[in-house]
Amino acid sequence: MSHVPSEQPFSCLQAVVMDWAGTTVDFGCQGPVQAFVECFAAFGVQVTVAEAREPMGMGKREHVAAMCAMPRIAEAWRAVHGAPPSAADIDRIYKRVESVMVEVIQRYSVPMPGVMDAVTAMRRQGLRIGSCTGYPRSVGELLAERARGFGYEPDVLVCATDVSHGRPEPDMCLKALNDMNLHDPARAVKIGDTVNDVLEGLRAGMWVIGLTLSGSLAGLTEEELRQLPEAQKWLMHDKISDLLANAGAHFTAPDLPSCLSILSKIDEHCQNNYTP
Repeated sequence: MSHVPSEQPFSCLQAVVMDWAGTTVDFGCQGPVQAFVECFAAFGVQVTVAEAREPMGMGKREHVAAMCAMPRIAEAWRAVHGAPPSAADIDRIYKRVESVMVEVIQRYSVPMPGVMDAVTAMRRQGLRIGSCTGYPRSVGELLAERARGFGYEPDVLVCATDVSHGRPEPDMCLKALNDMNLHDPARAVKIGDTVNDVLEGLRAGMWVIGLTLSGSLAGLTEEELRQLPEAQKWLMHDKISDLLANAGAHFTAPDLPSCLSILSKIDEHCQNNYTP
């Protein structure tokens, strides 16, 4: 999963726009999952980690709504509250999720191994560093502030609440490019760890790299991944890679540092007038 970065500046690519949890911080995207499970439980409804992960990448209110629309969760809610979850219920759950995430994020804002070196290499190659997240602005700013203390500071931060439509729509990526004064999405790369990240980048007209082992689809902590036998680890990589590729990802990689060689390849394609 390592790569020795090239010192050669890119000729065509101008920027990357990266997700946060599961891509640059919070290995395995643990923080949001804990918040969703805890908040539904506070309303008397037990949800599984798998259910909490399924809509990952969406804006958090849309994520709550997607969970409430799952038949098993809707029925469990009805059994406790006497009716399926309403729009007002979704708002109540989301408000609690946002509050809990402000607390949870304190523990999940450290850049993942190799991220700082990878970002340094990207900047050395002339790339601007954009970021977007399904977190609301209240949580995203706290996350960015804490990550800054560890040395990770993208050029721009776009949160789900900053735009009209969150993932899988392209609004956040397009705003990130615009905020960096870049106007050709074909010269930018979206990097993320969920199907919604992939769809977002594709709809923005960007190149897309999907991450397999550091993110939500694997759902493992760094230590859990380290303890897996190599054969099992790469079987997991292959399975998630197929899922992301079927969603439209142009490339996949196990983690962010492994994207450096792929970015060089994309730059070559871009020079030859290949578009995503």
